[in-house]
Amino acid sequence: MIIDLVEQCSQGLVERRTLVEAIILAAVAKEHVLVIGPPGTAKSEAARRVARGLGGRYFEYLLGKFSEPAELF
Repeated sequence: MIIDLVEQCSQGLVERRTLVEAIILAAVAKEHVLVIGPPGTAKSEAARRVARGLGGRYFEYLLGKFSEPAELF
């Protein structure tokens, strides 16, 4: 089941299988995951696909150079 989910979620995403595996691992462990990287590299799409595949909730917040912790909490 998890192997199928990894395949399904990473299909069509170039070099994002490891990211998908890490997101699934965090979900199974009931932990949060913070994905950092340049824009346009399918980070959010990988997280959305895993959330849909697991039937879970998904939270996204775009952080910038001047983001403050108070914006999140």
